Amino acid sequence: MRKALMTLVWMCMALGAVAQDNCVYIENFEISTDSVVTVPVMMSCNQESRGVQFNMVLPVGLALVDEELTEYSEDLGMRLSTRMHEDNNTHIVVVYPARKTCFESSKTMAVMRFSFKALKRFEGGQILFRKVRSSTAGNTSIILEDGATTVTLLPETLMTQPQEADPDGNRFFN
Repeated sequence: MRKALMTLVWMCMALGAVAQDNCVYIENFEISTDSVVTVPVMMSCNQESRGVQFNMVLPVGLALVDEELTEYSEDLGMRLSTRMHEDNNTHIVVVYPARKTCFESSKTMAVMRFSFKALKRFEGGQILFRKVRSSTAGNTSIILEDGATTVTLLPETLMTQPQEADPDGNRFFN
C-alpha cells in the first residue's frame, strides 16, 4: 500500500512539472496613461504544437491596439487572428499554421507581440489568459495552463519639481 501511494505521489509531481511547461504568458509590465507599450507573448509547450488559441481578458481601461507575429512564427508560416468579444473586453486569439509546421517542443519562444494602450480610466490590473489550447501535429488536443499578467500604472509625474521661493523654506514672504 505504501509503495502504491508513493508511486501515485511521484506521478502527480511529474504531471505537475509537465503542466508548468505548457503555458502562454506575458511578463508583468508597467505603462503610463495614454501611452502604448509593446510586449512579447511567450509560449512554452512540452510537445510540438500546431499553433495556439486562447481568450485574453483585459482590465478596464487597457486597450489592445495592435498585434503581430514574431519573425519566428512568420518563418514557420503561422497566421494570427484576433477578434474582440464586446460584452466583457475579451479578445479571442488564434495562431494557426498555413502549412504543415509546428512550434518546437520544450522551448520557450516569443510567438507574437501585442501593443496595449492605457486609457484615462485605466487603474492597473491583470490580463487574464483563459481556455488556452493547442494541438499536436497528429491533432491531439493540448491543454495549456491559464495565466495572468500584472499591469502596473505608473504614477503621473510633473514636468519639473516645484521650487521653494524662499531658501529658508518660508512659503509666505514676510
